[in-house]
Amino acid sequence: MILASSARPLGPETVLALVAVLVLTGCGTYTPPPAPPDPDPVPADPLEARIRARAPSEAPYMIRQGAAQHFTVSAGQSASFTAILNSGLCYKVIAQGADATGELELFLYSVDGVLVQQDTTTGSGAILGTTRPICPEDPVQYRVELRSSGAGEVATQLYTSP
Repeated sequence: MILASSARPLGPETVLALVAVLVLTGCGTYTPPPAPPDPDPVPADPLEARIRARAPSEAPYMIRQGAAQHFTVSAGQSASFTAILNSGLCYKVIAQGADATGELELFLYSVDGVLVQQDTTTGSGAILGTTRPICPEDPVQYRVELRSSGAGEVATQLYTSP
């Protein structure tokens, strides 16, 4: 810090010299920090975009957890994935199939194979957690199975309470 004496003000040459020193040494310049990463990146494909469009009404106030999972299904065949759900939170699973997948159904099974819940909607979209919230009391592993009447691409997304 430079203090000027009250007895004699700084001359214009001195002020210019001080400004030149500040500019040359990098003082006085501001470089903004980099932008933070986008917390909600653009959906990877149209199926994910359709899931996100449905989420405000089907999973209100919930947050996407992890990346969407994609499957290619054949008519009458099933695909599944495992989800480990923590206690103290509630969950929903939203799935969206391409139009060619026809009727899409979701099933939630406990680790010992017992059916816990199933989708009750019709069409190429399905959801778990609307009939009864999925709110485990203890951390638990579930198997989510999806089946379709047609063939095509399907995306699923897990949502959790904040």
